[in-house]
Amino acid sequence: MSQETSRRSLTLTILLLIFSAVLWASVVVVLVFAVPRYERDFREQAVRLPEATVWVLAAGHWANNYCYVLPLFGLLILPVILLLSWLLRHQVRTRGPGWLWFGALLGVPLLLQLAVWWALLLP
Repeated sequence: MSQETSRRSLTLTILLLIFSAVLWASVVVVLVFAVPRYERDFREQAVRLPEATVWVLAAGHWANNYCYVLPLFGLLILPVILLLSWLLRHQVRTRGPGWLWFGALLGVPLLLQLAVWWALLLP
């Protein structure tokens, strides 16, 4: 094990994983709680919705109907995420793969959050 990989902080890895979990949970919370409220407003206004908004409403319906599946999926994928995070951050000698991995873990839910809010505020 090189000195560079041994100096990488396990605490930072754990904090990044926690922050990623919070971001993913916030996507689910928005789909389950915010999207139905917007859907009621859209129905009352009786406007034609853009395709992106229709997709977000469908995702909200799915999240509401199958909200019990989401934690199960999270528990199934959690060991894979933990293992990949530890390997890429603490075992690979170069920093690039670890940064890409955590960029995806943090960036994807942020982009989803932006896309959902953009679609809801579009009409």
